[in-house]
Amino acid sequence: MLSSQHHKGCSLVSSNNRVATKFTHKSKCYSPRSVIVRTVLTTKPTATTSTTNIIDHAIPTTTVYKDNWFDRLAIKHISQSIQAITGIKNDKSGYESFVEASAAVIQISKDTKMQQELVIQSLNKAFPKRILSLIKVLIPESKFKREFFATFTTLFFAWLVGPCQVKESEIEGKMEKNVVHIPKCRLLEESKCVGMCVNLCKMPSQKFIKYSFGTSIYMKPNFDDMSCEMFYGQDPPATEDDPATKQPCYKILCIAKQKQTPVCSTSKTVQYVYMEAQMILQSQRGSATNLHSFTSLRSITNQKTSRRQCSSMKIKSVLKRPSAATSASSISIIPDTIISSTSSSSTVYTDSWFDRIAIHYLSRCIQLITGMKNEKTGYEGLVEAAAALHRSSNGNIEHQQGLVLQALNKAFPKPIHSFVRNSIPQSQFKREFFAKFTTLFCVWLVGRSEIKESEVEGRKEKNVVHIKKCRFLEESKCVGMCVNLCKMPSQKFIKDSLGMPVNMVPNFEDMSCEMIFGQEPPAQANDPAFKQPCYKFLCKSKQKNTSGCSTL
Repeated sequence: MLSSQHHKGCSLVSSNNRVATKFTHKSKCYSPRSVIVRTVLTTKPTATTSTTNIIDHAIPTTTVYKDNWFDRLAIKHISQSIQAITGIKNDKSGYESFVEASAAVIQISKDTKMQQELVIQSLNKAFPKRILSLIKVLIPESKFKREFFATFTTLFFAWLVGPCQVKESEIEGKMEKNVVHIPKCRLLEESKCVGMCVNLCKMPSQKFIKYSFGTSIYMKPNFDDMSCEMFYGQDPPATEDDPATKQPCYKILCIAKQKQTPVCSTSKTVQYVYMEAQMILQSQRGSATNLHSFTSLRSITNQKTSRRQCSSMKIKSVLKRPSAATSASSISIIPDTIISSTSSSSTVYTDSWFDRIAIHYLSRCIQLITGMKNEKTGYEGLVEAAAALHRSSNGNIEHQQGLVLQALNKAFPKPIHSFVRNSIPQSQFKREFFAKFTTLFCVWLVGRSEIKESEVEGRKEKNVVHIKKCRFLEESKCVGMCVNLCKMPSQKFIKDSLGMPVNMVPNFEDMSCEMIFGQEPPAQANDPAFKQPCYKFLCKSKQKNTSGCSTL
């Protein structure tokens, strides 16, 4: 028989016929999913029962995370990607929404291979193909790549797995910093589900990272303390030999089992186990009514399982057969920025989700630095923020450049600066990497671009980015904004923060521009850009500032 107990401010009140739970601890409230419940049978063991017992112990030790704007954005994006693939929406927010979306994958399919396939589709939807192809092609398998991945994981994926650190391991007789140690995995702690850990994280992540990024990885979870280690450069064992696939479920802790019955890749639900234990108690007292209820419970469970299996078969059939809708969906995951000319020769941009986020973020950083807000959206809002900065300086170009540098330093996390500056030495690889990166990820800012060759120390290198028609210059039509809010501060920021000299050479006749990575720019007094007259009637800055544009 269950009795009322108290543990550190948490209470569990029970009776023979019903169980009511309430967990409070000062100002915090803990949900039942963060509580361990054991069931203790105080009766003598018989041939039909065991001495497994029903519990009454609360341990509110869940880690509290304070997610920043980047964390919240990333969590929302991955959650929405999973929901889009499964077709099951939820109204929760933050990490709870992500875990709920992940649990839905297990709810709709008990086939572990299909669960993994759904997650891989979600990852392909979440990460831009341009990033995947860039890393896979430009960075060959090496010590640098393994250590790069380990460092990158610790810097940018704490929102997903929790705080982590880099450790060393031995590869081919040499020590490398290629291991990520996660002291307590956030997903495993929140879900408390071995099936979700293995089939929605470990297995699909290993496959995705290897085939999309070109580096093998072995993820080794420790289910005793919920820690995990990620070994970059090490192939995982075969599924049948992997210790993780032989791990039993957390039983009563597992939240996936709380939401479903035997469909989980482990065993029975918490509710089922709890009710079964109660039924056993009643059956020992000879209650035929309760034994009938026990039989009914099993019947209901089997019906629900049958419905989910039917849903699972439907999803399998959709995954197996290619269709126009499927291919269109895969193409629209990361749409390229489409540019077309209008009758007035203005370029029209169709920004992707990545482009819109980047534009909004940079615009917001500039507005925070200047203290001048605007209600415009998209690229128009960015240009308006830049024009406000331009007007506020009263022609002081050093002040303008200084404010832009502050905005850039605010926009780009310092760990990225130091990592790129210190980890990648000045070389042909670094110059070509910067050029390729710019063409792939800065289309939203400057427009379409392509890579060209130039000669560096007697050798040809693909270190020049040719921007066919600069989006910022075309939109602002202001030479002063181009030179003082883009060219000069960008040159200084890229050199001082990222360790890469660059010379930006705008062509004000056709609004094109070239960025020559590895080349020092000329002194300001000798720079042709400072001798360029304004666009006169075209300049939007002059239209809003009668005292004249701060051009050169």
